Amino acid sequence: MFVTLAAVVILGLALQVATLNGLGQRRPIGDEEEYLSRGRAADPHAPQPFLRPPVMPWLARAAHRASSGSHQAETRLRQFVAFISWLTIALTAIAGWLQHGPGVALLAATLLLAQPERLLLANHLWPETLLGAILAALVVLQSQPTCSGTALAIGLLAALGSAIRIDFLIILPCLLLVHAASGLFWQAAVLLAAPSVLLLIGLAMRNLRRYGVALPDTTWAFNLMAAHCEAQRSPSAPPPPSIERPIAEALERWRQLPPPATPREGWTALMALLGSPMGLGRGIVRRLLTLVGPDTFIREKLLPRGAAYPELTDAARRRWSMVLRFSLPALFAVTLTLGVYSQYLPARYAWPTLGLMLVTVLFHARTRNRVAFLPVLSLVAAQLIHQHAWDLASRFESGTLATISGLALTAVALTVALSRIRCSREL
Repeated sequence: MFVTLAAVVILGLALQVATLNGLGQRRPIGDEEEYLSRGRAADPHAPQPFLRPPVMPWLARAAHRASSGSHQAETRLRQFVAFISWLTIALTAIAGWLQHGPGVALLAATLLLAQPERLLLANHLWPETLLGAILAALVVLQSQPTCSGTALAIGLLAALGSAIRIDFLIILPCLLLVHAASGLFWQAAVLLAAPSVLLLIGLAMRNLRRYGVALPDTTWAFNLMAAHCEAQRSPSAPPPPSIERPIAEALERWRQLPPPATPREGWTALMALLGSPMGLGRGIVRRLLTLVGPDTFIREKLLPRGAAYPELTDAARRRWSMVLRFSLPALFAVTLTLGVYSQYLPARYAWPTLGLMLVTVLFHARTRNRVAFLPVLSLVAAQLIHQHAWDLASRFESGTLATISGLALTAVALTVALSRIRCSREL
């Protein structure tokens, strides 16, 4: 089994390299352009237009310096993210082995390896790929006995994730709940929270001294403003809503404000959202369906001719688009079908990922955000398939065939339904 698992991980590396090289030339899109410009800037952490957590600007600066300022900086950065994506497969396999045994490890690694969204987005500079690796590493650590060293390692990983994207902080209360039953709860709580708290204080002090904003990050305020702009949309507006419209409205308002005023605008937007529960509720439903529906970010932002892959043929674009429409809805459908059938309750290692999904659904979601959730989703799906589907297939008692057929038809019907969801446009 170990040899087979190692072969799957090596196959993942080969697929990643093939995808990295097969897409040809790539053009930076959206936030990628900002990260690359930060790498060339004298101060990579300055508001451009946001104060961001430090890891992505720092990586862009490191790649720029390692390339002596040449155009190779972008290539090096993409190669680094692709390597992290491949490493996530190995971490997911280790996590599956430690949590559920070699069968689940092999299946989880295969499911993650085969996801085209992971393959494609691993060639880009968004932070979700890095967060997926951290969430997989957290599952590995959570399989170890609770002790001070493990708690500190988990706390350091949580702080690293928060330095990549600020909403990763939500995993702290989830991790505290996981450790609540241990005898080392208070000691573990301090070790879990201390790295993130010290990081936030340090970033806030630096930003106050340099930019006059006593906060570690201001992207949260922008996301709240975008959610408020979306909530103001009339319920009678023709669907589907474009995610770009509220973002453009919020960005226009943002650029008119001096940096110290932007956090106040974020709090104002939050109060307005809470005062408009119907608009907030519509947005939450749309974002939830966005996370479980067909990909829109890659198909509408990256694949069109003249976008991120200028050398990709039209036939290849159509093939990628077709696969992306069904791949993740199918994984969600199988997981949901088997989960309902078995009355599955999420394992404790899944709680931090569920917390991060909750924050994403509340305020701002693109389909690319779910790449961070793929390692844990693959683990849960692999556990359910290994525990129930194979068990059913090995027994031929009365009614077993009907049960298998019913589950299969339900999963197929749910896949088709999810693939037809059209709740988010990235145009």
